[in-house]
Order: sequence, then C-alpha cells, then structure tokens
Amino acid sequence: MAVLKALKNTNLNEINVTHTAMSAGSMVAGGLAFTIPGIWMLYKNATVSYWTLLIITLGGTILGVIFTALVRKYFIEGEKLPFPIGKAASETVLAGDEGGSKAKTLFTTLGLTAIFTALRDWFGLIPGAWMSARLATKNIFFGIWVSPMAVGIGYIIGPLFTGVWFLGAIISYFFIIPVGVAQGWFSDVAAATAFKNSLGIGLMVGTGIGILIKGIIPKAKEIYSPMISGRAAKEGGVYLKWTPILFAAVAFLLTVFTGMGLWAVY
Repeated sequence: MAVLKALKNTNLNEINVTHTAMSAGSMVAGGLAFTIPGIWMLYKNATVSYWTLLIITLGGTILGVIFTALVRKYFIEGEKLPFPIGKAASETVLAGDEGGSKAKTLFTTLGLTAIFTALRDWFGLIPGAWMSARLATKNIFFGIWVSPMAVGIGYIIGPLFTGVWFLGAIISYFFIIPVGVAQGWFSDVAAATAFKNSLGIGLMVGTGIGILIKGIIPKAKEIYSPMISGRAAKEGGVYLKWTPILFAAVAFLLTVFTGMGLWAVY
C-alpha cells in the first residue's frame, strides 16, 4: 500500500488486488509446505519432479480461483457470513487510505508489535511462552503463548470462537492428556498428545465435511448453475462460461504431464 501510494495514481481496487495476489501466493506456498512433506512420510524414497509439482500447483490454484468465484456470491452476499480475516484486511486498507487517526492507530500498533516481537525473538528479553512447572509435574502441559498476534486473532474472531478454541485447549491439556495417562488409556504422554492432535485434525476435517453437506450440496444448483448452464454469467469478475474449458485444460495437464490416471484427475 505504501509503495503504490508513493508511485501515485493508485486506488483502493489496485491496492486490494495487489495484497490479495500476495496473500493468495502465500496460501499456495503454505499449501505445498504443509502437504508435500507427506509424500516422504508415506514413501521414504519418493521422488517428485519439478515439473510435476509445478503443474499440480498451477492446476490447484486455477481450480481454487474458480470455485472461490462460484461460491463468493452465495456465501458473502446471500448468507452474509462474517469472514473476520477479510473484514480485518478491508479495514486495514481503508484505514491506510483514509489516513488520520485510524491510520495513526494502525501504524502505531504495527510498530509497537514489531518492537515487542524483536525483543522477544531476537534479543530474548521476553519469553515466547509461559509454562507452569508445577502443572507439568502432573502431566498438565498448559501455558500461555506471549504473542501480540494471538491477541489480534482473538479480537478478530470474537469472544465466542475464541472461547470455543480455549475450551478445546482446556479439555485437551486438563483432561485428555493427564487423565488419559493416569487411567491407563494411553501408554504415555506422547501417545496422549498424538491422540489429541489426531482428534483436532478429525474435528477440522469433519467440520469441513459438515459445511459441504449442509451448506453447499443442498445449494449446488443455485451456486453452480451459471457454470453448468453455460450462460455467459459473470460472478465476482470471473466469466463462468470459461470454466469448463479451464477444467478440461487442468485435467489434460494433470493426465499428460503428471502421469495421473483420467479417473483420478476427474
């Protein structure tokens, strides 16, 4: 935002497109960083070529953009879901563009947070987390993460979702691990922790499946009809009439250049 303003002749749309592209790029990179190591965890001597990885990345990015465009109108304009991170990004751009007290608060907070983080991570003057040694002796490994970012996340998502998140930590560290080890449900703390992690991942995946079943499948016709009908409908700046061609192109690339079977691709 600062660079674009320094170059002059910019506007909120250009700033928004720029930061969205940067954010999307980091999400694609994060998706690879989180999933690619799984190949070596499953297959010790696995090999993945650069071109295979590139094509899969591009294919996933294209499909992600298409499906995001398809569901945008329904979930944002129709259901009016909160999307707190999106609102935070919007408020940041608006505050920086308007200037005045909002921008002063924004950049003052940014500067103070940077100083705090440097003192914590670079100079080691502030602990990264606080853990109770007394609780640890009872297999209760509960602590507080000393992080301005955590405070910001809690403020953005609100007290309800923060409370649910905190409740999950309480159940995990005050019940599942210590009680499970004491009652012999698990052989040791490591096994209890592994169960806790698997339980959390299962809840995340299950929630996603629940959203798919309740929120998307019953509304599939409403959400995807512009693409299925072949009309030159325009949703969110993306011409949906081109989506079948893009689907076919992605399927072709994955089939020809990655060695995936046709059924697997579709």
